[in-house]
Amino acid sequence: MQIRKLITGTLLTAIVLIALNASAQLPFPPPPGSTAPPARNIQAEVAQMTQRYGLSEDQAKKVTTILQEETKKSEEVFNDTTLTMQQRFTRLQSLKKEEISRVSDVLTPEQKQKYEADVRPTPPAQSPASGAAPGLPNLPSN
Repeated sequence: MQIRKLITGTLLTAIVLIALNASAQLPFPPPPGSTAPPARNIQAEVAQMTQRYGLSEDQAKKVTTILQEETKKSEEVFNDTTLTMQQRFTRLQSLKKEEISRVSDVLTPEQKQKYEADVRPTPPAQSPASGAAPGLPNLPSN
């Protein structure tokens, strides 16, 4: 479940940062570094995936390449000041789906089943009594 937390945390952080940036939409680019997305630790993600799904060395290399490419694309979208907040959000969602699809293609059927269960979006909580903040997934703790 750590990978699910990591993926969800990364996505939520990107969404919050996009929302913050959108509230300050200016006709000129923001100062360098002021709205940079959080750094992604791809090696740590691949290490967690290797432990969780039993990736082979070849699979780990392929997943590393995929994550690097998708991170670069996400950073380009994030830094594109010509896009509105909604356009950025939509493109980032699309890139995340593309990443999940590309990683899934590298996995065996058993690994794929486990991975897709981990990255599947969790429906919003039915009531505040469920323990999750409204609109946020109720992730199990480790």
